[in-house]
Amino acid sequence: MLLSSIYTYLLCFTSCLFFKVSCSTSEFRSEGDYLLGGLFALHEIDRVTPVFTPETTECFWHSTSKSGYKMLQVMRFAVEEINNSTTLLPNVSLGYEIFDHCSNTGNFHSVLSFLSNNVGVFSSLPKVNYGAASYELSNKIQYPSFVRTIPSNKDLIEMIIHLIRWFGWNWVAFLGSQDDYSTDGLKLFNKYINNTGICLAYQEGLSLNANYSLTLRKIDKLNINVIVIFALKEYASKIIKAAIANNIQEKVWIASHSWAMNQQLPREPGIRKIGTIIGIADRLLSLPRFNEFVFNKAKGTADAGHNDKAVSDVQNKNETCNQDCDYCSLMTAEDIINESPTNSFAVYSAIYTIAHALHKVLQCDMNECHKNITVKPYMVPFSNCSVECKAGYSRQPEGFHSCCFTCKKCPRNRDPYTCFPCAESEWSDEGSTTCKTRSVVYPQFTEIPSIIVMISTACLIILLFAIFCLFAYNYDTPVVKSAGGSMCFLMLASLILSSVSVLFFFEKPTSLFCLLRNAIFTFFFTVCISCLTVRSFQIVCVFKMAAQFPKVYSLWVKHNGQWLFIAFSSFVHLISCVVWMTVNPIKAIADSWTFNDQIMLICEIGNTITLIIVMFISWFLGFLCLLFSYMGRDLPKNYNEAKSITFSLILYYLTWIAYFTVYLSIKSKYIVILNAVAQISSINGILFSHFIPKSYIIIFQPQKNTPTYFQTSIQNYTQTISRFQVKQI
Repeated sequence: MLLSSIYTYLLCFTSCLFFKVSCSTSEFRSEGDYLLGGLFALHEIDRVTPVFTPETTECFWHSTSKSGYKMLQVMRFAVEEINNSTTLLPNVSLGYEIFDHCSNTGNFHSVLSFLSNNVGVFSSLPKVNYGAASYELSNKIQYPSFVRTIPSNKDLIEMIIHLIRWFGWNWVAFLGSQDDYSTDGLKLFNKYINNTGICLAYQEGLSLNANYSLTLRKIDKLNINVIVIFALKEYASKIIKAAIANNIQEKVWIASHSWAMNQQLPREPGIRKIGTIIGIADRLLSLPRFNEFVFNKAKGTADAGHNDKAVSDVQNKNETCNQDCDYCSLMTAEDIINESPTNSFAVYSAIYTIAHALHKVLQCDMNECHKNITVKPYMVPFSNCSVECKAGYSRQPEGFHSCCFTCKKCPRNRDPYTCFPCAESEWSDEGSTTCKTRSVVYPQFTEIPSIIVMISTACLIILLFAIFCLFAYNYDTPVVKSAGGSMCFLMLASLILSSVSVLFFFEKPTSLFCLLRNAIFTFFFTVCISCLTVRSFQIVCVFKMAAQFPKVYSLWVKHNGQWLFIAFSSFVHLISCVVWMTVNPIKAIADSWTFNDQIMLICEIGNTITLIIVMFISWFLGFLCLLFSYMGRDLPKNYNEAKSITFSLILYYLTWIAYFTVYLSIKSKYIVILNAVAQISSINGILFSHFIPKSYIIIFQPQKNTPTYFQTSIQNYTQTISRFQVKQI
């Protein structure tokens, strides 16, 4: 994008780009061919403004800063002087837009670093600074477009050390504030006193609420007579006032440039007793005709009708325009001129720095500038064989020189210039310039779906354990015996162990977790279905087949046929599970092919054929159970469980058919949670169709849990069958 404006970032500069306001006459805005941006602290704030958690500041609650307002007038004066010049930028006018940043910029380096890393265009915009002395800002790799018109902290610290060595002192204290300004100074001080013979006896970073008296007493107790105060003026004032209050005497106080020109401290009563204050400040240069400019401004304001209140209010609003500074226009010319001139020349120099740079870019001579030249704030002369490739294009060499090339678009998942493939842990879009790190995803305990499933599983295990205890307590009752007797406990134990497997579906999968989450459920749920199958067969056998095949029934009872069947079917299923896990062991893998920007950690299902065999055994046992329950659909209602078994097994089949359908058609990390839900659903089917009705009778209908009730039910069934057979005869 072609820019026709150059932005001079003064003080803690953030982007005030393209902000337009409508004002007839304003101290904060002036039209021009090229627009300069200015930020000044027109209100004084004691606390340091947070960098990474920005907040809106109500400026009008804070006192007006005369120093900030004077710097604003210096910028206006410099721009007006340049516009009136016939040799600098002839036939080109500069404009400005000034804002009250209304914050404490003690952490200027953090602010600038934050903006440079998070606001893309910010790093390329020129920033001419008059107040930030942090040495970190001299790093041209990180801050390539940052320049300043004042010395850095490095120069200041070297001067302080030179002063200490000149007087032969070697036992000093270093006091600062908790911000980048003091931290940078202390870091440099510790670095440059090496091999100088100077000992840093005490150091501390103070906050505005710190116990200054305690700090000064510690210093006095250590017999330290030279104290370097490298802090902002708010902190320095508190330290000096605390020294006066605590009767600290005959010390040497070395002041950094931030408070060396403070005009209020010399007027403090008793300040002479604390010793000598040596300040190190920037060289002060006068600004010719600045006082005249300020008096003319004040005179113009008075002539415009300042004495009339209504006119005054309108005038104030026009002068402050888009800024909340109602008291700015109340400052007199004397207030402005008498304010500390510490940063005046630095601001003045910053404006002229941009003006001279613009003068060269526009190829100005003594009479005119070439306005048709495109000006960008980061312009560098061009002298390349080939134009740099756009983002997402690779360099294809052309000729003998590496500087000459043509550009070819990069395919997907390649990096710039050579279009090498991204690593498996990285990804990129077609035409991109860099490889991005993929995010690794898997269900975690802290996610809401995981929490819901785990709570459901915990409730299920508690309920199964409670029914286990209830059946054990009522073991000799007819309801428990009709439900399977001792076989019930094997079924309940199998369901509890099947439920435990759900807990292995969350957090980062491992080979052990993958094995436990599938193998435990598959085996123990099959044991439970085996128990249901053999129980259904026994009921049908007792009521319908015992009389027809008495010898077979006798052998079944004599040799505990039900337990042999359960053991045999469970053993066959166990062998199939072992084969399933050994032919192609279940393990955790990183799925990097499904999504471009994600790597899903999932479990392999293992060998497909052996998995089908494992599932077939469970489903075949379920089919036998359905068949036997259908054959016993006309048995006494105390023994007739065709409906409940049919419901639980159909739910089991439908759940897993739905799961495998989704598994084969959709890829997501939540498929794992769907697997866990399918397991819970299968367990709940048996629990609520088989065990809950029995538990309800035991607890709430004890009259139905008696031998008499069951015998009556059997007699009624026998009579019904007899009458039916008689009718057939």
